[in-house]
Amino acid sequence: KTPDEFLFSDVMAQVEHDKNAKAFVFCSSKNKIEKLQKVLSPQARKQVVCHVSAIDKAIEKINEIAPEHLELLIKNYKPYLNKIFNAGAIFLGYQTPTSSGDYWAGPSHVLPTNANAKFASGLSVMTFLKRSSIVCMNAKDSKAYKDISNFAQSEGLLWHKKSADIRIK
Repeated sequence: KTPDEFLFSDVMAQVEHDKNAKAFVFCSSKNKIEKLQKVLSPQARKQVVCHVSAIDKAIEKINEIAPEHLELLIKNYKPYLNKIFNAGAIFLGYQTPTSSGDYWAGPSHVLPTNANAKFASGLSVMTFLKRSSIVCMNAKDSKAYKDISNFAQSEGLLWHKKSADIRIK
């Protein structure tokens, strides 16, 4: 199979969820985008938004959109992984369809939708664990107490400031 066939089938898999589903295709090849548009059904064409751009520009858009699913259908995806901050699940390379997350790898049905990947992660066992923060300071933390005092003063919280000030040596 060809990369174009992978792209087409993966786009169709995403838009078949419902009539409001969107698939964004970022591609630097106008030829590939034209080919894709020709083979998509009229309904799917309305759902697919194509952008022709360089990979770095595409990554900017990806971080802005914060997709639930992201496929990197490029041969050398490793240099780009550390630039992607907002995606629910990332599927790497031509051999990894998003449907693997739906039926095999497991993450897809618990991912943040509607751009929520900007501030939320997928559901995990950590979601169900109760955690407590533990903070311990001592008399040697004068610099920290001064910082706390300054922050409290800037917010106008005088008792917060006093609470820190009485601990400064």
